[in-house]
Amino acid sequence: ARYQPTTGGYFIYGKDKGGDEFYQIYRYDFATGDSTLLTDGKSRNTSPRFSNHGDRLVYGSTRRTGNDVDLWLVEPMNPKSDHLLAELKGGGWAAVDWSPDDHQILVTEEVSINETYLWLLDAQTGKMTLITPKGGADKVAYLNAAFSKDGKGLYVTTDKDSEFQRLAYLDLATRQHTFLTTHLKYDVDDFDLSHDGATLAFVTNENGMSVLHLLDTRTRKEIPAPKLPVGLISDLRWHNNNRDLAFDMESSRSNIDPYSLDVRTGKVERWASSETGGLNTGAWAEPQLIQWTSFDGMKITGFLYRPPARFSGKRPVVIAIHGGPESQ
Repeated sequence: ARYQPTTGGYFIYGKDKGGDEFYQIYRYDFATGDSTLLTDGKSRNTSPRFSNHGDRLVYGSTRRTGNDVDLWLVEPMNPKSDHLLAELKGGGWAAVDWSPDDHQILVTEEVSINETYLWLLDAQTGKMTLITPKGGADKVAYLNAAFSKDGKGLYVTTDKDSEFQRLAYLDLATRQHTFLTTHLKYDVDDFDLSHDGATLAFVTNENGMSVLHLLDTRTRKEIPAPKLPVGLISDLRWHNNNRDLAFDMESSRSNIDPYSLDVRTGKVERWASSETGGLNTGAWAEPQLIQWTSFDGMKITGFLYRPPARFSGKRPVVIAIHGGPESQ
């Protein structure tokens, strides 16, 4: 679900039937409690994104062919305004951001986990302009992308010229990349830019554990960030006050729950505690990060969950190999 960004008088949400994943997009009005269908009720509709002014919604839909994902535009308060904006080929298309002036839409074309292209879509004419060139010898993946607040560039995560997904600034005039996290030999999994454009919050995968970082966009240097509990962090989202940062976090003893961080004071606040079926999570084993050397000299890391102390002697072990080769 996503709130209308300027007044918050309603939110939009997606819903399917019986798990068929043919999502429809609805508008929920707080004043009446009514839900209004915004899509065709038949096709698969995905990745809705509000314009900055909150008057338009762009989303992907398969309604034209049943397979290709085209981009459609609708005014949520006027469902009859729904219309095809860009006719596309393939199923890997998604609108990910609007330019600050709402004239352009940033679009990703995902061919595979290792190959992604970025496009600019004119929100009036539907004209598509390729930003990242095709045809190179090496395939490049862009997993996250957003406009800078002046609209002159993009912040992205990409494995261009690197083994890892690095945070970078892509200048729209020159198409040049400036890499911002070359000192970190880890994937950047997620990021969000504050509303004033002054601070980037991003998360790295450091040997399987999420670490939160803060970056001053003017100096392009990191600023101190509090150390959070060991776990996985996702879904970063800045408050309009540019001070409070929301995120989800899970650990070996807790389900995914929402948290907030006051970046000025370092105060972390947990907003919910999900049900765990009455189990005593405090008794669950905390994993130990271990490291060993592979046959080819590469350092491999993993998490070791030891049995309770009451069990002595040799114990059987379960080895679970997870992930790869597309990610760190």
